[in-house]
Amino acid sequence: MDQHLTRVIGQTEWIANFLLKNSYQASESSKASAYYQLQGRYRLSKKFSPGFQAFGDLGTWNNWAPVREQGHRIGPAIFGKLPIDDKQHIKYNAAFLFGKTRIDDTGHVGNTFRLQVEYPF
Repeated sequence: MDQHLTRVIGQTEWIANFLLKNSYQASESSKASAYYQLQGRYRLSKKFSPGFQAFGDLGTWNNWAPVREQGHRIGPAIFGKLPIDDKQHIKYNAAFLFGKTRIDDTGHVGNTFRLQVEYPF
């Protein structure tokens, strides 16, 4: 399940996602986990927009883990769309995230560089 919310206020775009994840065909049964994704960006131009991204792992969907056991990461990000020709482009976003991950209910430092490149064809 994915709930997506987008709002534009002036030149700023805000996006929030709440996700539930469950493995049905796994060797061990699992409970659905709850996650969130947030991002904000100032739409400076199509080629370059500064902003931030945040990601979190809350635990099982119906019984969130204590805050000290949850994983939360946030940091600065850049977004853009680079034209190749009149019809094609490359979309990108990159972020450096600070925080901790949630792995087997233990917090580990989760400083992360994330890069996403998209070439639709």
